[in-house]
Amino acid sequence: MKKYWRISFCAVLLLAVSLFALDGKNFAFNATTNKHPLQYEIDEPMVFTFIVDLKGQELEAPLTIEWSRAGDDGLEESGKILYDGSSPATVTTKLNCNGFVHLYAQLKQADGTTLKNKEGMDWFFNGGAAVHPELLTSTPEPEDFDEFWAKQKARLEKVPMVVDLTEVRKSEYATIYVVRILCAGPRPATGVLTIPVGAEEGKKYPIRFDLHGYGYGGPSFGKINGKGTDEYINFILNAHGVEYLRDDTYYEAFGASIKQNGNKYAFDKTTNSDPETCYFNGMALRLMRALQYVKTLDAWNGKDLHAIGESQGGLQTIWATALDPDVTQATAIVPWCCDIGGHENYNRLNSHFRPEHTRALDYYDCINMAKRIHCPIEIVRAGLGDYACPPSGIAVMYNNLKCKKSIVWYQGSEHSYVPENCEIFRFEE
Repeated sequence: MKKYWRISFCAVLLLAVSLFALDGKNFAFNATTNKHPLQYEIDEPMVFTFIVDLKGQELEAPLTIEWSRAGDDGLEESGKILYDGSSPATVTTKLNCNGFVHLYAQLKQADGTTLKNKEGMDWFFNGGAAVHPELLTSTPEPEDFDEFWAKQKARLEKVPMVVDLTEVRKSEYATIYVVRILCAGPRPATGVLTIPVGAEEGKKYPIRFDLHGYGYGGPSFGKINGKGTDEYINFILNAHGVEYLRDDTYYEAFGASIKQNGNKYAFDKTTNSDPETCYFNGMALRLMRALQYVKTLDAWNGKDLHAIGESQGGLQTIWATALDPDVTQATAIVPWCCDIGGHENYNRLNSHFRPEHTRALDYYDCINMAKRIHCPIEIVRAGLGDYACPPSGIAVMYNNLKCKKSIVWYQGSEHSYVPENCEIFRFEE
């Protein structure tokens, strides 16, 4: 049975004529829809009402709301609204198919200048709505999907489990190590491991398996910070097999070395034409090897293994949960690379930061991995304005999950930005 909760925000419009300029750091700009944004019907009006909360300030002159609309129907529109507070500012649209509408708006002063919030960003709304996202279908998976992954696991089994463990320090909570594990593919699996001090007394602990977002981190990957925790074993996997505790010159050179044909890693279409040459192949092999390793730790309780990650880390979290049946819980935040072929095959709004679709990438796509997940998974944030990880792709991935699952949608949320007091919509099965 599906359930949802809606958490709404309140806004007060306090508008009049004044001689004082507006302080953009001391008000709010947002929008809400005339009904639950994920429960529209085909051709039903979607009414977005902009909310300008001046928090006691008064208008010196009318404001302008510049907006643009795009959708999975291929339609694009834009316009301007002069806003003086005397009546609500709205945009009405609709969708003639199952899918998503994306609405972006900027709030500007009468002279065209933008207003900055307390983070120094322009005031904007970036959100959307959908018609029956639960009915969205996915790009067909490769017929040999399971055979391909069986082959990758066989490659891994041919490489012995050789582990270099270097103690970095010991805190009052845990002993902290850097780990290097021999692996199939171009580089070893590397990461930071913390073992609670109670393990020395024979205590057993759950494992938290942390996964990185996009990037290689530069010199920061060589710095081991924190004191660990006494609540669980923590393994933080490096996505690239970067060596730890090296000098800055090494990390600068490493960033250049993982480019492919001059393209940033994972974005080269030539290497992405073969599932065994694309960058994701090495990442997945290192992930599986690291999971094999953590399950050998004496301090593990043998039953609790939680994978967690955001963006690229969310992608890897879904890989981990699909490829290793011993993972018992998963938490993904704005997972990347869901329905990579959705734009090409269904004309869905495309990502502004994602590899171009190739058939080889379908082996790594979250929508296909999702079908093979059996443990509970939480998608703790998906943004209705996130077009690094388009909401249509996350919806398709969620639809393909056949396990206990939940997802939380944030109205007005981009990939790495969540506005204050935004509307939140939770679904659970």
